[in-house]
Amino acid sequence: MVGFGASIAWADGQLTSHPKKYEIYNRILMNLGLDILRLRNVYRNDPNNFAPTFVEIVSEFIQFFLPRYPKILISSWSPPADLKSNGATDGGGTLIKDSVSHKYEYSAFAHIGSML
Repeated sequence: MVGFGASIAWADGQLTSHPKKYEIYNRILMNLGLDILRLRNVYRNDPNNFAPTFVEIVSEFIQFFLPRYPKILISSWSPPADLKSNGATDGGGTLIKDSVSHKYEYSAFAHIGSML
């Protein structure tokens, strides 16, 4: 993949509320040469208000890329804390293992994505 990276990552709220956000959008789009916009999946944080900042960010990217549409990847940066071995979304850790089979809980993690 060309230009793949964190993109907006954890800064979606900071970006959309920044007083110079349009200058920042321009620099991201013109200078970084992104071909994939990667956004952090925040569904479990607030499933009733899923990523309200994404509407503005994606709209800006679409305007830049027209007449074609940008590639957008929404992915988690970490499994949610209740599915992590360390009980936190940062500081390392892995996906938890089932207490009976001792296999990683991939199905529980995948279920989160299927709820979108």
